[in-house]
Amino acid sequence: MKAKTTFNEAAWFRQTKRIILLHLTDSRLSVFFLAHQTGTGRRTLERRIKRLTGLTVLQYITEHQLLKAKQLIENKEVTSVAKAAKAAGFTKPGYFAALFKRRFGVLPLVLIKTVAKQ
Repeated sequence: MKAKTTFNEAAWFRQTKRIILLHLTDSRLSVFFLAHQTGTGRRTLERRIKRLTGLTVLQYITEHQLLKAKQLIENKEVTSVAKAAKAAGFTKPGYFAALFKRRFGVLPLVLIKTVAKQ
């Protein structure tokens, strides 16, 4: 009789998040890269992330990139939109700024200036 193996979804999700955070600024970070790193197929990865977070894989990655940028700005570790974008894994500062404003309701430059005054 074969022993039944149980899949630990919580452990898998923690590992997946760890991989994302480790490779946040890596240009190779993609659905395919993440699927390979987690030992799952692309579709399985997409279904699991969607079920667990309500977001697509790319939305989930982007969310972590934006949170990282916000943290860097609030901690005064970056002093420009371009530096914040690059440090969070974005290649286009304009695109980053638009996403940041949509997510947090303020342009990153405004937040940078506000934090600098504190």
